[in-house]
Amino acid sequence: MVGRMRLISARPVIDAAVRVEDTIIETYHGPNRSLDEILDFAHQGGLDILTEYSEACRKDLAVHATAVR
Repeated sequence: MVGRMRLISARPVIDAAVRVEDTIIETYHGPNRSLDEILDFAHQGGLDILTEYSEACRKDLAVHATAVR
C-alpha cells in the first residue's frame, strides 16, 4: 500500500504511513498481551497509531483542494 502512495502522496504522508506500517509489524512480533494489558495500553494512547497519518493526509488534501479552486 505504501508503495502506491509513493507515486502520488506528499513526503509527510508517506513518512507517516511508513511509521504506521512499522508499528503494526513491531506489535505483531511483540509479546502477546492480556485483555487488561491491551485496555491499559489503549487508555495510555498506545492504540492511537493513525493520528499522525490522518493529520498528514488532511494537510495534503487541503493543499490540493486549495490548488484546484
